[in-house]
Amino acid sequence: MTRIPSTSFQHRTLHDLRLSLEASARLQRQISSGRRVERPSDDPTAAARILPLVADLRALDRMRANGELAKGVLDLGAYSLEQISEHMTTAREIALQAANTTVGGKDRESLADEVDQLLDQLVSLANAQRGGRYLFGGSVDGTAPFVRLDSGDRTRVVYRGDDRERGVEVGPGIRMSVNFAGDALLQSRARGATRYDGDTGAAAGPPFDTGVGTARLDITFAGLTIPAGTIGLAAGPGETTALGRLDYVFTAPATISIAGGPPTVLTGGPQDVPVGTDGRTLSLDVTLPIAPPTGTLVSEAWASLDGGATRTRIDFGSDRVIVEDPLDESRVHVDVSALASTGVEHLTFAGTFDAFAALIELRDQLRNVDGAPADTVRERLTAIVGALGEAHELVLGALQDLGARSDGLGLLQTRLDTLRQMDEETLSDVRDVDLVEAIAKMEMQNFAYQAALQVSARAIQTSLLDFLA
Repeated sequence: MTRIPSTSFQHRTLHDLRLSLEASARLQRQISSGRRVERPSDDPTAAARILPLVADLRALDRMRANGELAKGVLDLGAYSLEQISEHMTTAREIALQAANTTVGGKDRESLADEVDQLLDQLVSLANAQRGGRYLFGGSVDGTAPFVRLDSGDRTRVVYRGDDRERGVEVGPGIRMSVNFAGDALLQSRARGATRYDGDTGAAAGPPFDTGVGTARLDITFAGLTIPAGTIGLAAGPGETTALGRLDYVFTAPATISIAGGPPTVLTGGPQDVPVGTDGRTLSLDVTLPIAPPTGTLVSEAWASLDGGATRTRIDFGSDRVIVEDPLDESRVHVDVSALASTGVEHLTFAGTFDAFAALIELRDQLRNVDGAPADTVRERLTAIVGALGEAHELVLGALQDLGARSDGLGLLQTRLDTLRQMDEETLSDVRDVDLVEAIAKMEMQNFAYQAALQVSARAIQTSLLDFLA
């Protein structure tokens, strides 16, 4: 019989005891952490399933956090639009009051001041911020998207943001904006033809203009161009209202007809001469006789959108002139082919009455900045009631858009919660320990370990007699 050396028996016994102790410690860790697989070596097959599930849960958590951010943006945006809607209702009530009743000058000025305050509040609400970023500025940060510009009695609200929305992932393959392009929400337009209210002969020319709301176009006299070689004619000091290319016929000794107007006897010196048959005049300084007896004079003109502060020369050799408003850099294309007289044209840019433009027009009509007759002002105020209604519809449409996004986000959040619950259940099945089973195994392991300790202690006892045997 082969005898096992005592040292080998001892090493084997200690090794088995260490394995039993490690198994007991592992079960204790599982019970403490609640996890059966803590590292890939515990169960490589299970670990291959656990890693993707953990990654999915992290992605779901990130998307849900993004969703909460987006919801906060939607809630604040909706609140701002609700406040704007309330101000629009107030403005419409003011317009109805001013259009349907006799309101004195002092009362109109008070109402105009109230509308101006409403305009400031609209701009402030449109510049709402969250986390230091503007809600309605597109992707532009650090600059207010809506800016009020004032020059004299003229006001414009311009958009300085962009049309790009910054999105975050709120669901698998789904992105939602955490800011909005403010011009699309608050200045959405269905631009139509520009209407001219005046008697200068100016008209809308293609392509479409870029002005907003209303504007005042001043057509003024810019000087008289006389053909080279003409004698006896010069510009006079009086008021000239006739514009454009004007053919004249001089009949000796002292009669002139301009643009088919009545024959006028010239007295020599400064004289206002009728032009055509519609009451226009041309101021001349005449020295008799005039030669040649027929010719064409050009009564030049300026066009201005800011009361004459900046002017554009009208070229009567062309059918169209482009006039720019330096306040908001808008452009108006004017057809001058039939331009015949100086005067003022009240321009209405159809389809452009957003909330800001409508309030500006209401304020200006209450103040009657054009000096129009009372009947004309009432007609314009009545028209503004409709424009305010259209502008209000734009705001309500924007509010509805945010509401639809919020509803969609709520459904998506519910779906994310369901996906997370499913992943957590699957992960628990693969990774978590069965506590009842683990506790039972640990008790059995501890019992076996204690028994092994007792047996080993007896089996490996040594004494001096053992060594002398």
